[in-house]
Amino acid sequence: MISIVIPAYNEEKALPNTLRDLLRQSGNYEVIVVDGGSTDRTRAALAEFSFSEYPSPLTPPFYYPQLKRRRTSPVLED
Repeated sequence: MISIVIPAYNEEKALPNTLRDLLRQSGNYEVIVVDGGSTDRTRAALAEFSFSEYPSPLTPPFYYPQLKRRRTSPVLED
C-alpha cells in the first residue's frame, strides 16, 4: 500500500479538487491530510470527503481554539 501525505494550511479552495482527482485513481493507497492549523474551512472540506479527524498529541493546543489554553510547546519524551 502507498501512503499519500498532503500537507494543508488554509486550503479550503484547492483541497476539494485535489482530493477529487486523487480519489479517482485506482490502486491500494491511503490518503493522509495533515492540517497545519488552518483558520479557514479546510477541516470542513475534509469532512465532506468522510475523512476522520485525529488530533496529534504533538500539536500544540493553540491550533484548537475550543481548548481555550495558552500557547505551549509540545513536550517530547524518550
